[in-house]
Amino acid sequence: MKKRHFFGKALALCCLACALVLAGCDNPTRGNGNNGNNGHVPSWSGPHMLATWDDLDWQFDVAFGNGTFFVLGDADSQGNRIVKTSTDGINWTNAATRFSAFDWLGGIAFGGERFFAFGHGYGGGQLMVRASTNGTIWTDDVTECFSTYFHMINRIAYSGGRFFVFGVDDDYYDLVKTTRDFSTWYDLTYDFEDFMSFGHHAEIFYGAGRFFIWGPSASSAPLLKTSLDDGISWQPAAVTGIDWLRGISFGNDRFVAFGQCSSFYTLIKTSVNGTDWDDVTDVFGDPDYFWFNYISFAGGRFFAFGSRWGDVGLNIWGDNQALAKSSTDGINWTEEPFLAYRLYTGEGVDILGVFSGGGRTFVLADEFNPERLVVFVKD
Repeated sequence: MKKRHFFGKALALCCLACALVLAGCDNPTRGNGNNGNNGHVPSWSGPHMLATWDDLDWQFDVAFGNGTFFVLGDADSQGNRIVKTSTDGINWTNAATRFSAFDWLGGIAFGGERFFAFGHGYGGGQLMVRASTNGTIWTDDVTECFSTYFHMINRIAYSGGRFFVFGVDDDYYDLVKTTRDFSTWYDLTYDFEDFMSFGHHAEIFYGAGRFFIWGPSASSAPLLKTSLDDGISWQPAAVTGIDWLRGISFGNDRFVAFGQCSSFYTLIKTSVNGTDWDDVTDVFGDPDYFWFNYISFAGGRFFAFGSRWGDVGLNIWGDNQALAKSSTDGINWTEEPFLAYRLYTGEGVDILGVFSGGGRTFVLADEFNPERLVVFVKD
């Protein structure tokens, strides 16, 4: 059954809040202690201030590709947009003038060696999609491909050679389409309709010859579905032993998944095929005393962020300690004390993403106190 939605910041924030509840407070927090070793100075540098909240009122979207960052957010209470860009994660410039053709810029994505900016043009709020190979020169020759189906786009995801576009049609019904070449489109709305607000929260990735999508559902724990090869036909999937999936990543020919079992112990699993999973939880210690909020792959390594503690909860730190580890195979993990120490704040951080390009690895985070966006860079 189709669902009708009307979009805006209030709805996005509401959906995010619901997602946090459904995912067991899926908001990375850091403890009120540090893991010592303050003198450890590896090849990481940072944090570099990406923007203060006086400048970027609400972080909305992040795109990284071809060695270039774009960060999009609200500039003030009136909803005016600001875009910042950087090639090194250290020096940032305002890039809003590049998108002056938009009356409302909704988001920026990267896929197939191109950036895509989407939103509304002037004159009735019609859909506009502009493309760029370098992030500097933008053309609107792809608008017609998207506007054939979409009235509004919430998100564009790219994986396994496919674009997945989430939005609404002219009647404001949910709509999900996929394409490889912008000429042949397949409708996935029915396959994904049991995901709650899938346009904002569902994650799609490709590995070992299959696509995966996971995200919060409308009525229960997060869902996981898979598609063999084509990204068009989808079936339910599961990570053996994990009852509450919180994340999954792929790199170096291996999947890494994390979540909780029915007794709420943290579990870390790895797989080479996405079907058979091995437990590597004990590598991290007693599962009752650590919690991972984010695992991603970039620059040839997996990065895991969480905390060691007693109690679990959103914005509850107590005696928690920040936890940061990295691994090349998902099985053997090493501490990242520099990140763990520098990511510590009195009121935690939200990891927005780990990216790599130009021989560098970047960790982008949203600090809660003080409220600001920061980036850590590793050469």
